[in-house]
Amino acid sequence: MDPIFIAIASAVVGKTTEATIKGGAKVAELVRRRFGKDDDSELVLLRAETGRASKEDLAEAVARLCAQDPEFREALSALVGQELPVAEIGNQTQFNNTFNGSVGNVLQAGNIENLRLD
Repeated sequence: MDPIFIAIASAVVGKTTEATIKGGAKVAELVRRRFGKDDDSELVLLRAETGRASKEDLAEAVARLCAQDPEFREALSALVGQELPVAEIGNQTQFNNTFNGSVGNVLQAGNIENLRLD
């Protein structure tokens, strides 16, 4: 799970400060408003707020809604101050990675078919 989604989930359940994530209170308000439109998402939110679901579960739900709802993703990206790392494109998921400093060899693959490891 990308750390930004964990930070967003932390902001929503009130376990962060404004310094941790830009616009923490506004982020929480936007997520709560969007989650209120979907019963399954709202249940995850309520469970996270009462401590019966982890912030990782909430972060996964936020990421899933970002992939399903481009307007929500754009609004959340604007509040967070960075482009969120997952976008839905057709039936494929696009990942945007940012590397700082020396990271060695990096490989990112999409669909791999007929791969043989002989």
